[in-house]
Amino acid sequence: MGESGDMAPGGAPVIVVPEPRIRELPLEFRGSGAEYFRIWIVNLLLSMVTLGIYSAWAKVRRLRYFHGSTWLDGSAFGYHASPVSILKGRLIAAALFLAYAFGERVSPLLSVAAALVFLTLLPWIVVRSRAFQLANTSYRNLRFGFDRCYRQMAWLYYGGGLLVAVTLGIALPWWMARRYTILVGNSRFGASRFEAGFHTGQFYRMYTKISLVALLAVTVVVLVMVAIVATGAGSSAAEPDPVVVMRMVVAAYVVVLPAMLFVSAWAQAMVMNAVYNGTCIGHVQLRSALRVWPLYRLYLGNLVAIVLTLGMFVPWARVRLARYRASTLTVLAHGSLDSFFAGQGDAGSALGGEIGDFFDVDLGF
Repeated sequence: MGESGDMAPGGAPVIVVPEPRIRELPLEFRGSGAEYFRIWIVNLLLSMVTLGIYSAWAKVRRLRYFHGSTWLDGSAFGYHASPVSILKGRLIAAALFLAYAFGERVSPLLSVAAALVFLTLLPWIVVRSRAFQLANTSYRNLRFGFDRCYRQMAWLYYGGGLLVAVTLGIALPWWMARRYTILVGNSRFGASRFEAGFHTGQFYRMYTKISLVALLAVTVVVLVMVAIVATGAGSSAAEPDPVVVMRMVVAAYVVVLPAMLFVSAWAQAMVMNAVYNGTCIGHVQLRSALRVWPLYRLYLGNLVAIVLTLGMFVPWARVRLARYRASTLTVLAHGSLDSFFAGQGDAGSALGGEIGDFFDVDLGF
């Protein structure tokens, strides 16, 4: 008998299949600052001793630790990149950068050629970097992946970039929405594709609020600087008052940096919440609850601790940030996560990934 007791024509009982229960699965970060400090200090020392060559192995060790310390539904994530592949990519990326930075000393054409090569390859670099990052990330022995979307990325960076420049930045929210749509929409977990559910209007509202917060922060900084200068208005222009100079230096640390961190925390919380909350994969939906003030306090506390410890607090700062970000992210699953099945993955390109990292091309979330 079905739960409702209904009967189908002919007297057959109606079997009611219950809807899959929605499971809220919080992300957990189980690493510790002391644990990561041992990895970090060895990475730092060996990278210095080997003149940066060990940095490829250091990157793999760091990412394996952070992936392996991130847990979901009783299983940790994995990272599988080869340090040798990363090193090869970095060497080529470094050669391209050096040709651009110092090419003018040999020939101005060499520097221009290096810049043109980079701009020409930019869509390929972004796509291959994203593919490399995801293809080397796994969960329950199932790899993530990223489909090749060179045309989409070329239009975004060439056509979209030109539109942003022509509109003096007015089209930037559209560009960001389109960028995240491409990055999310072409990502996979096994054979299951991610879906992006955010839209341009949402990004325009967000960036309007972010711009207003940034304007307020700049106004506060300017007022503080004007007030400091006004206190030394009687000093000679040729010989500025050392007290005023010292006050401005102090203000730069006490006012400017906290203001910049607040704007950064506000922007990150709004954008990341929009992107994660608009992302789903099959019957799995992501939920992000980043909050501005906790994130800001974390940024500010980490900065102060890093300065007071002359940089030795960096491992704890990274762990604290990873733990907070994980604690604000929840996976809503209709049924079991084991329903995903593996598809043909794309190994991506370490070269694309390392050129992207070297030139600070922002690719991930």
